[in-house]
Amino acid sequence: MSITRFRGDTKPIVITLSTSTGPLDLTGCTGFTLTADTNKEPTSAATNIFSLAGTILDPLAGTVEFLPSALQADHVGTYWFDVQYLDARSLINTAGKDKLVFVQDIGK
Repeated sequence: MSITRFRGDTKPIVITLSTSTGPLDLTGCTGFTLTADTNKEPTSAATNIFSLAGTILDPLAGTVEFLPSALQADHVGTYWFDVQYLDARSLINTAGKDKLVFVQDIGK
């Protein structure tokens, strides 16, 4: 689930959430958040670089879209992210975490 993007790209980050048997059914789920941090295991939110709200694109396919702003996408380096959401019972779930890499581009 790692993500690699060019610095400054504001195209949507689309993530497919899955289980061991296939796509995660997101019917009734809300509150999707992708949080990026400088640390793999932060002890507080002090090192977060941004947090994005997500929108379900296809609940049965498990796809969620996150739209970064130009400021949020203006990074270069390796960071860490996780995706959390509220299930149909309003219980917090972490869908996973992985690397988020911003690569320097040429155009500014």
